[in-house]
Amino acid sequence: MSYTNDGAVRIAAGIVGNLNISTASIASKIVMADGIINGKISDVYSLPLDETPAFLIEIASQLAAAFILIDEYGKETADTDKDGYKRLDLIYNDEKTGLLDKIQSKEVKIISDTTSTELQINTTKSPVFRPNDLSSSESQSDPDISTTPRIKMNKIF
Repeated sequence: MSYTNDGAVRIAAGIVGNLNISTASIASKIVMADGIINGKISDVYSLPLDETPAFLIEIASQLAAAFILIDEYGKETADTDKDGYKRLDLIYNDEKTGLLDKIQSKEVKIISDTTSTELQINTTKSPVFRPNDLSSSESQSDPDISTTPRIKMNKIF
């Protein structure tokens, strides 16, 4: 399931009446946007998502629109409303302002439009323990406190 659609991408890119840009071209950009989004948010949220909030639809639309604008207009549209590179930075590339990086680092949460709560968090990648040379009790349940290593070797790693 895609996060966005052809019409939303055309609106985001400002190319609603442009018949020279094919639906197939836009569909390929939507697939790219979906892959990038899934790669970033899968560290935080369980996929597939139960719903697609409007916030995520807008991110996907803007990301796909950025790819279309880069393909169609290139760098000559720098600092205009057709600057795909600037859009790409705001959503994806820029570590300081990139929305996807902020979602991945948990600075920004994706909230359900229907329940107004955060979407389901992915717990499969969270470590249960962090053994190290300062490990303490094997029964420690707090993941931020190191625990006794499960395997002992003649070397310290």
